[in-house]
Amino acid sequence: MNYENRPLSFEIQKHNLLHVLDNRFNTLLLFLIMKRQMDLRRALMPFECAELLKSTFDHGYFLHLAGLKDTIDEFLPQLAEKA
Repeated sequence: MNYENRPLSFEIQKHNLLHVLDNRFNTLLLFLIMKRQMDLRRALMPFECAELLKSTFDHGYFLHLAGLKDTIDEFLPQLAEKA
């Protein structure tokens, strides 16, 4: 099933009704990790992922963990140590 509603999206944009939410309401952690890795030009270590998660959580309202179940299991121990 396709959950995209293209006709509704079109009408919202056509009538200039789009209001972009502050990224803190739905922070996509996967994109933050990828951006940090691109900035550093290397993979993040588990403790660095934990620090990024903690910092993002402290400054945001909702973390979106899509596609990160196995990855999060790797740095949960480091996150628990920081709590």
